[in-house]
Amino acid sequence: MKWPPLVLCCALLAAAAASNEFPRVTTDKSVWPDQIYLAGTGVPDEAEVTLTVEGIGDTIAPMAIDLIFAIDVSGSMEGAPLETAKVAARCICMGLDPTTEQSGLVAFGTDAVLLSELSHLHWMLFPLIDSLKAGGWTVLGDAINLAQAELTSPRRKESNLPVILLLSDGSSTSGSDPFEAAQNAKASGTLIYALGFGSPASEETLRLIVSEPDSETYWHYPDLSMIPEILKSIRMVPTYLAARHLSVIERLDSRFNYVPGSFSIVPDRVAGRAAEWTVGELGLAEDWSVTFRVTASDTGLLPVEVLPTSRANYMNFAGGWVDEPFPQEYIRVITGVGVAEGPVSLRSEDNILRLGPNPFYESCTISYYADGYTRLRLTIHDVAGRVVRTLVDGVPAVDMHSVVWTGDDRNGQQVPSGVYVCKYESPTTTKSKLLLLVR
Repeated sequence: MKWPPLVLCCALLAAAAASNEFPRVTTDKSVWPDQIYLAGTGVPDEAEVTLTVEGIGDTIAPMAIDLIFAIDVSGSMEGAPLETAKVAARCICMGLDPTTEQSGLVAFGTDAVLLSELSHLHWMLFPLIDSLKAGGWTVLGDAINLAQAELTSPRRKESNLPVILLLSDGSSTSGSDPFEAAQNAKASGTLIYALGFGSPASEETLRLIVSEPDSETYWHYPDLSMIPEILKSIRMVPTYLAARHLSVIERLDSRFNYVPGSFSIVPDRVAGRAAEWTVGELGLAEDWSVTFRVTASDTGLLPVEVLPTSRANYMNFAGGWVDEPFPQEYIRVITGVGVAEGPVSLRSEDNILRLGPNPFYESCTISYYADGYTRLRLTIHDVAGRVVRTLVDGVPAVDMHSVVWTGDDRNGQQVPSGVYVCKYESPTTTKSKLLLLVR
């Protein structure tokens, strides 16, 4: 089958657009080890936490758009402002591709009304635009919310870039907060552009609402000759960064504390258990990470941080502020043997190895503590240092354990009365206690 050149070109463009993933930031967190001792009661009593943020997504070329015109028909737009806005809207509408792009129309004065849902039939907007008349208050925030609702409806094409184009004098006198409405839309990935037809004071409102206040996302009283350039700008993602103004905020759970001097990157601000790093810009396929150590002041399976306070906060490609929380990780905190209240060292001989009764006649119960991750040996020796019996050789689960020695050797034969040595050995600890066997 031979594809007509125009159809083939459109198919390739649609396939390329569908594969695009808009730039964004992902977060990750890891802890090691995930089991530690209560601070001061054993080793290890510190865990290393690593926070990572990564810029992902594609460098997006000019692409098809789903465009909602939001035209101000309040009383302050009466006369030349509204008539100029109508002409600009019609010209932009004529420049939209009827095969790949969609358009819709919201008019707002005292109320915001969806006059036309998203559709490929751009020509259907012309009579609706021509019929607009000025009067009433200005619900700019409501208009943005209504346009965003249409851009998140089932009618929106996932392969297209969602865009709101405001045509207004920028004066908002009623309804929802326009800045909050714009922030919510931009945070979800909708680009907001504006054509201004008001005074310089109202113009400032529109500049604060659009996706890029300092670049070509706002035009004041645009000349018709500018329409092709405006359309070109609207079809572009205004940045090739995953994030701007990126900051990383970590707030530990109240039962954890930072180890002083353990930060791989010194925080810009530290207040109690909260630390913040100012990262700035993060490019696509670029990552940033920081490590630090923590100690625990309580036992149990504890969350490392407070969510959603611990997060990456950034401005996305659409100019919206996004909070991306870090995944929650947990650390199991245990305590040394015999610890009741206050820090008692696990290295204490009485806490790591207990014998009883001693002296003994028939059997002696030997209690010992295993940390669950190091190999240990528990052996009985005679006074000459020879091994009489090996009681434990392995990596028992973390807990207090007990084993009974009945005074026999490795061959099962009873040993004579006398003094023996019970020896506890691990890579970090060696302890011995005397045993008196009386027959």
